[in-house]
Amino acid sequence: MANMYTLDKKFLVGVPEIKIDDVIIKVDDRQKTVKKAMKIIRDEKIEDENKLDEVFKTVISEEDLKKIEDKDLSFSAYNRLFELVLSAMTGEDEEKIEQFHKSE
Repeated sequence: MANMYTLDKKFLVGVPEIKIDDVIIKVDDRQKTVKKAMKIIRDEKIEDENKLDEVFKTVISEEDLKKIEDKDLSFSAYNRLFELVLSAMTGEDEEKIEQFHKSE
């Protein structure tokens, strides 16, 4: 008899969320969307300072982007948000995300 592998329900429903003070934003972690975001990250034609914005536009709704914009975050907070978005998209913890960046 062959082995059977299943995906747990937690992987099939819901989306990851990030809380910024009193605001909660949702991150689109569908595989097609994550592939688009990773392509943006690796695209050398896109200037580094624009990659964060482009990834956010890909994985965060316009409504939630407006909420982030209204927060008027510092650049360090914006970078930290990017790290959290990567973690939420991939389901990886932050240490693995750092290793991903170092391997590029």
